[in-house]
Amino acid sequence: MESWLWNTAVNKFVLPEDQRVTAGFEQNAMMFERSAAALNEVLARQDYLVEHRFTVTDIIVSWTVN
Repeated sequence: MESWLWNTAVNKFVLPEDQRVTAGFEQNAMMFERSAAALNEVLARQDYLVEHRFTVTDIIVSWTVN
């Protein structure tokens, strides 16, 4: 998920305007939505992502989508 967000962010405000490539924004949004839907599907069935307990995975994913 992070790669789609990061690619859009880099090309919106990190790179100088003359180096930005905006052609992938729509695809990045679509891929993020697919990833978010998969994550939502898992979390609809269980409270945590791994072994039904709080792990570093939950921290990393929550940081990514925050």
